[in-house]
Amino acid sequence: MPGQESLDVVKLKSECQYCRSEIQLKAIVCPSCGHYKNYYLNLFKHIASLTALVMVCVAIAQLIIAFGEKIDTQNMLKEVEAVKVKADIVLTNVEKQENQLSQRLNTVSSNIDILTQNLESIKQESVKKQQALSVIIEKTKTDADQKILKVIGSVNQQASDSKKRLDKTESDFKKKQDILNRELNLLKNELTAQLEKLKFRDHILQLTDAAIYNDDRESFDKLWAIAKENEPGSTKRSVAISNILQIKSFYISVKRYEGVSFEKWGETVKIDDLSTSEIIMELKTNSLVYVRSKAAECLKNRKEKGVPEALIEVAKTDKKLTVVRNCIRSFGIITGYKSPDIFKVKYIQKYWNDNKSEVELKLKEPDQIIKDSN
Repeated sequence: MPGQESLDVVKLKSECQYCRSEIQLKAIVCPSCGHYKNYYLNLFKHIASLTALVMVCVAIAQLIIAFGEKIDTQNMLKEVEAVKVKADIVLTNVEKQENQLSQRLNTVSSNIDILTQNLESIKQESVKKQQALSVIIEKTKTDADQKILKVIGSVNQQASDSKKRLDKTESDFKKKQDILNRELNLLKNELTAQLEKLKFRDHILQLTDAAIYNDDRESFDKLWAIAKENEPGSTKRSVAISNILQIKSFYISVKRYEGVSFEKWGETVKIDDLSTSEIIMELKTNSLVYVRSKAAECLKNRKEKGVPEALIEVAKTDKKLTVVRNCIRSFGIITGYKSPDIFKVKYIQKYWNDNKSEVELKLKEPDQIIKDSN
């Protein structure tokens, strides 16, 4: 019947979902646009383009990593960590894409098998075409697998090379850091040593200033202690002795406390008006250093018994160098002994111990000078 024939024609034709052209129901490929009727076969055609896109992305990632290597050494560690993170991300993305491609290939393969079975059930005449199509699909699948494997291999190789470069860069940085640390330690030790020397010299200068400016015997004794506790030839000993000589030189050439007068019963008196015992009393008990110093100096003219012992006693205990110096000088004038040191009491003490009886024969009785002058 005519109506039946038109209905059969309609059933034998279908519409292409891409270009909407009318194609035979049994057709596999649209003659107008060239797309497969099956969605997965069309998707498979774009695998090569997707692979190229992946390679471009990987190349861009590698370009970013290579650019990061040019940053200066101060930020190198941060750059290394950033590159590692980027490399991990790239590897993770590649693994994800590999899994997705594998899943898609498995899905495509499964769908191809299903499609093949459906086509065989529809018409036996299409067996040869389906076989040819299967061969094409299998070849395409193999090529895609090879390209994917090649891309994965290239990515892995580039990631490995990047890791080696990063490890080498990190190793070089650590070596430079170790060298810098050693140099800093050496510099620190040198600065510490120099600082100790400066502190020592400052301490020596403070003692020297106190010994000269403040007439301080304790500071002078500390300098001697420093000189004794260090080995001969050492820097500390040399510095201490140098300042000791400077102090001695000062006291040898400088005369302090000029114009000093004595008082007796509230009135100013001449030195000749005082007895030797009164001068010795001033030397031992007066709190004013210039009075004691003048008393020690004046005793050089009192060649009497008891005066040398008084000078030795005060020279041992007085805290002012001028007093000690004047005591030793006056002792030398009275006894005729020239001490090799203007501050060391041990020399005059030894001389007195060895020559006391002989020297006392030349000395007058106490206050005899005053009596004779009267």
